[in-house]
Amino acid sequence: MAGLVVATPHTALGAYTCLMSSQRDELHEIIESLDDDGVRRLLAVAKEQVKELIVSVVESAWPPGWFNVGTAGRSDIAINAEELLAEGFGCPR
Repeated sequence: MAGLVVATPHTALGAYTCLMSSQRDELHEIIESLDDDGVRRLLAVAKEQVKELIVSVVESAWPPGWFNVGTAGRSDIAINAEELLAEGFGCPR
């Protein structure tokens, strides 16, 4: 076939394509089969899905569950950071 480029694992393109998942391959095939209007509509849906996913991750990610669970019992930690680190920051050695 004229114009067909075959990538091997030894080329940069081949290294990329060897790592590509089958789902990604399938998505590429679907997109390639669409006309311009189909691509435009699919892109709008995909952007909305990504936006919703990002919002849900951001809303649920901060603060994480472990945030502020420990108390130092002191308020001078930053001032005495070097001393605390030298002591092992309260951890037994």
